[in-house]
Amino acid sequence: MHCYQRASAAGDADALFLLAEHRNGAGDRESAAQLYRQAVDAGHTHALQGLARLREATDDIASAERLRRFGLTAAGDVEEPWT
Repeated sequence: MHCYQRASAAGDADALFLLAEHRNGAGDRESAAQLYRQAVDAGHTHALQGLARLREATDDIASAERLRRFGLTAAGDVEEPWT
């Protein structure tokens, strides 16, 4: 685990994603969400799905669907539908 933590501190997208998955599995959704966002910023292609799953787990289905369809804004918020 320490290797992943060091790699994530260096901005390694895969390490950030794996740590997010680990935190999510441990029930720490807040930490997992933060790590998923960092993984997205680092270019990990599956991290948005992790964020969407977190939203689904809290019954925020509409937000999860919007996240899958439109992604995140530069500020890290779920993007609104395009017009």
